Amino acid sequence: MNPHQFDTIIHLVGEQPLPIYIGMLQFSCPRHILAVTDRTRPVGAALKQVAAKRGLEADLLDVPAYDGRAAGDAFDALLNGRGPGSAALNLTGGTKPMFSGGYQAGLKACAPMYYVETTRRELHWLGEAPRKEPLRPTMDSVKTFVELAGCRLNTDVGEHWAGWTEQNGSLLAACWKHREALGRWQGELARRGYSQYLGVPFQSQWNGRGVLLAAELKGPPDYAGALKIGDFEKRESPWMDLAGFLTGGWFERHTYRHLLLLRRSGRLRDMILNAAVETATSGPESQKAIQEFDIAFTDGFCLTIVECKAGAVNQDHVQKLENLVQRFGGHFGRGILASVFKFQKPMERRILSLSRIAAITESALMGNPDAFLTADAGTLLSSPSQTHS
Repeated sequence: MNPHQFDTIIHLVGEQPLPIYIGMLQFSCPRHILAVTDRTRPVGAALKQVAAKRGLEADLLDVPAYDGRAAGDAFDALLNGRGPGSAALNLTGGTKPMFSGGYQAGLKACAPMYYVETTRRELHWLGEAPRKEPLRPTMDSVKTFVELAGCRLNTDVGEHWAGWTEQNGSLLAACWKHREALGRWQGELARRGYSQYLGVPFQSQWNGRGVLLAAELKGPPDYAGALKIGDFEKRESPWMDLAGFLTGGWFERHTYRHLLLLRRSGRLRDMILNAAVETATSGPESQKAIQEFDIAFTDGFCLTIVECKAGAVNQDHVQKLENLVQRFGGHFGRGILASVFKFQKPMERRILSLSRIAAITESALMGNPDAFLTADAGTLLSSPSQTHS
């Protein structure tokens, strides 16, 4: 915990909730006042709701967006009569007039003032003794990132597959060994529509350069599945998503299993698999999934979203990942596009131009799990020792 302790912190709320929330958690402080405008009131409401789950009291304060004097008067009223250092101002968000009003009010009351510098992960103190210090890692849950964006996270399916993944390492290793044959078979399965609906019975086999691949899913009530990949055989009942597993699910779980090394070492604070992001409204639409994370994790600072592709990668996949990173991570978001196969040259050029996303392909995927944490945006890692930028 930061050695500074305050009774109250006033936060200027902008359109990005994450820097404000991280600024709230840097200190021991029971009460927070969120200065919002008409435009940022929904952001403040989300911050208040998430803070309450952490046991923090937070209230909204409406201030004019472009009247610095009126905003300053509102801050003066809150700071008036408090002892020096008992209250602080977080000037990270808000408009320029709000910043000006807050800064002048802080100087008048001798109140500490700071803002969160997102790029360098620093806390910058303002006023008579400006200084910088590292941010503390405070983001312990992927769920928090989603809730701050006004949505909710459904991990029910992913929790099942996370446990299943740890118990089926041999199957996933066989899939990785025969990934080229699986990639060709995947197209046939998708063309026939087997993976479009959960639990649809099917039977298929594929001879991939001397490697026999065969799968069968029976119907109700057991939904028994059987799979043969080369010399490896697996039977499971029920196995309703067998077709989905063969058309890309295997790679998501294989990548997740690989990243468990980082989770167990403490490098990751939280990691989830196959989670649905749902709208947070009530009524019939409340259970509607609007997006899905193949894999997502946080190291205490950033939200990293991993999009896993076991087949061809196109512009739509890249755009989807960019949108997810921006919506749920903002300045503290990054994306990893993990692909079983090499990209075509046009896609390589597209990846090298990205500002929030890196790509990892082929042997680099399993050669170094740290790459998922350290790969810089706009880079393409295609072997354990090779980075293109």
